[in-house]
Amino acid sequence: MLEKIEQHLNLPTPVSNITHPLYDQKRVSCFIKRDDLIHPKLCGNKWRKLKYNFEHALSESYKGVITFGGMYSNHLVAVAAAGFYADILTCGIVRSYKEDSNNPTIQTLLQFGMKLEYVHPDHYKNKEQSGVIKRIMGRYKDYYVIPEGGTNELGIKGVSELIEEIDDFDFTHVVLGLGTGGTMAGVLKGTEIYKTKVIVISPFKGAVDNLKGFQYLIDEHKERLEIVPSSLDARFGGYHRDIIAYIKEFEATQKMSLDPVYTVKMMMTMDDLVSKDYFPKGSKVLVLHTGGLQGIDGYNYQYRKKLSDE
Repeated sequence: MLEKIEQHLNLPTPVSNITHPLYDQKRVSCFIKRDDLIHPKLCGNKWRKLKYNFEHALSESYKGVITFGGMYSNHLVAVAAAGFYADILTCGIVRSYKEDSNNPTIQTLLQFGMKLEYVHPDHYKNKEQSGVIKRIMGRYKDYYVIPEGGTNELGIKGVSELIEEIDDFDFTHVVLGLGTGGTMAGVLKGTEIYKTKVIVISPFKGAVDNLKGFQYLIDEHKERLEIVPSSLDARFGGYHRDIIAYIKEFEATQKMSLDPVYTVKMMMTMDDLVSKDYFPKGSKVLVLHTGGLQGIDGYNYQYRKKLSDE
């Protein structure tokens, strides 16, 4: 069912070493799972969460797939790309005050043939109760619904498989960024037999309040799960010079890119934790590169800057 999509993907993804004088000094080994290399648009945790959702939609002969996201959503781009390759219709319900055809993310969605339905943020934030969204959904009754971020049981199953790709898994810790919670859940599931400690870095400013549906999982794994606020106290998705500077330095030293929303805050916080001796000497840490690099164009457009110009 998925052959049409998977022929465009680079799987399994490699694990690379992160070199850093601080890590050497603290005797902490750090490696990174390069899910950013899966595909330019269908990359990272997005494809992993979509894999079994698309398998289900195709096997049940749905007419299309419908999902949700913001104006710069990595998830929407991944759904649009997967639908394009699988030859199945896609629709995105987009949280936005207005349409913006100049937005590079929107342009990508349209290039992949995704039908867009724009919804004001006031209606979007209460999706389940919104009459506006219910009327939109009524026009797509024969479409399979994927939740925002791809986070459901099928998405969690797909994420858990990234652990299976690693031969002789012997990491003491896994570090990842936080979004809708699906990647966290999948990693907890995939590492259960290893009892690995899972560190989840929140990119949000202030308290995390979007994980109520995962409280059972948080309670079940409380001995090996910790949710840590970003070391950079900056608005989610906001512009910050420290973000730009870190991305440029990381590209120069590690020869790979980070996205300006999730993975940059993850790595900045990773550095901070190592400097504060959070990890015992001899720890072997795996960080997850969850992709999101298509968002760089949107970041540049939103703030009328270019990462490379800073």
